[in-house]
Amino acid sequence: DVLHVHKRADWNDLGRAADLAGRDGDFWVTCWGSTSYSRCEDTLACARLNDVNGQGVMAAETFTDAYVAEAADIKAATNAIFDAYGLGLRKKRVNSPAGPGWLAVLVSNVGETQLSRRMR
Repeated sequence: DVLHVHKRADWNDLGRAADLAGRDGDFWVTCWGSTSYSRCEDTLACARLNDVNGQGVMAAETFTDAYVAEAADIKAATNAIFDAYGLGLRKKRVNSPAGPGWLAVLVSNVGETQLSRRMR
């Protein structure tokens, strides 16, 4: 499975670009401290997420697209997205410390994700 990565210039644009308002909570927001875009792509390619039961699932097997952007403070940026659109499929906010890095909004553009169906 291939995760299509869409790099955005401004993290404030991620929610609109990924159409989070129209996804009924079927999305995942994550972040990590790194200054390299190539490392960002590598991280997404092997990203493993835990579903509501704690079972690990590969991001590329669950989502089709990732909208990514750099932020001076990844903690504040992810919190702003959560405040605007909710936690999505997460049980809680990210644990990352404040500081520079990348954030990603993962979505499926081919229908509801397995994670979303498990939460019903």
